[in-house]
Amino acid sequence: MHPSAPQTPFLRTGLALCATVALLGSSVRAENLAIVVAKSAPVEGITSDELARIFRCEETAGPGGIKWEIFSRERTSSERETVLKVVYHMSEAQYNRFFMQAVFAGKLNEAPRVIPSASAMKAIAANRPGAVTYILASQVDDSVKALRIDGLLPSDPGYPLKVGE
Repeated sequence: MHPSAPQTPFLRTGLALCATVALLGSSVRAENLAIVVAKSAPVEGITSDELARIFRCEETAGPGGIKWEIFSRERTSSERETVLKVVYHMSEAQYNRFFMQAVFAGKLNEAPRVIPSASAMKAIAANRPGAVTYILASQVDDSVKALRIDGLLPSDPGYPLKVGE
């Protein structure tokens, strides 16, 4: 806008709001998503391919015969969106169709159970030896174990699961 152009309070407020949104938007960073299990689970890491097979219920047992139980976040969560994109390589509709067909064909009893919060996901992982869940890396604490994916922990450069990218 030219310095001599008339400025109304509405226009000044609008410009200030746009500048604020631009600054806030530039500070939003992607955050890593941790795949977590019980501390007692006899596994430290898996490959991206193994993770996909586990989440699609194609690989149902882990080291020591542990039976995997998969849990998912609700449809509106950015964590679920990341898992669908990066782990399943599916859209929401493809995911629903995949599990509906697997249940109908008798390959599975049910689709992964939907859990409404990160704290509930963490509690499930902490208290169920075969549970495999996901939470933001910043939410990992000593009640759960974050798995290495392709040899990398969520804190390592190049880690493959990022929310917000």
